Amino acid sequence: MPIYFPGIANVSLAATVKRPIKTFELSFNMNRTVNGLTLPIKCYMMYGVFLGSCSYNGARLCQIMNDSLLENLG
Repeated sequence: MPIYFPGIANVSLAATVKRPIKTFELSFNMNRTVNGLTLPIKCYMMYGVFLGSCSYNGARLCQIMNDSLLENLG
């Protein structure tokens, strides 16, 4: 069943790092509720990007942000 989102979703993250870190991981958990039943949305690839309930390591997040900046700022 396709998932349609009628609009733009904005996600922001703020962090204060008080010591050097070597790597990090960020996990997104997405759920969809249908007729009162909450179901997890699995991680899947769409247009070369993983979407859904995915985990990203620091290197992958940096690559995604770099690609996004290049695409949006040219």
